Amino acid sequence: MIKASVRINCPIDIVWNYFLTPSNWEKWWGGKIKKVVPRWQENCEIEWGSGEVSRIIVFSPKNVVVISGAWMDTTYNFQAVGNTETIVEIIEKPKRGAYFTDGGLAERIRLESSLQKLKMLIEEESTEIRIFESIKDVFKKLWNKIFQNKGSFRHEYLELFKKNF
Repeated sequence: MIKASVRINCPIDIVWNYFLTPSNWEKWWGGKIKKVVPRWQENCEIEWGSGEVSRIIVFSPKNVVVISGAWMDTTYNFQAVGNTETIVEIIEKPKRGAYFTDGGLAERIRLESSLQKLKMLIEEESTEIRIFESIKDVFKKLWNKIFQNKGSFRHEYLELFKKNF
């Protein structure tokens, strides 16, 4: 059994949604998900880009997902840390006589690298979304104030704009 974990500076909702988006897996995990049939749930099937098929044997939203493959069961645990952070842990358990020839060292390094990629991608995407939302809010406030004042563009609104950009 091999374990690796990472602390992501984003709320669990953002981390969970990123995890459930099949197109994101190739970016952080390295394996492409072609499709999840019928959807993310217990007993669904994941068809990988390689053609292999895995089954989700445990699915508890924002808590745990266990994916069972031919030679390995992989558990993904999610733990909210307050409202702003999430710990993601991966546990791999070989089965059917499979084992790691190096005691799992190379696989642990791969898992840690994958989790660091996951962290980086989610935090970057989350930052971009927050920046966009902030800009959108400022423009919305500015737009509303301009038209509430019958089109006058007073100094205070220009200062509001400068302060936020």
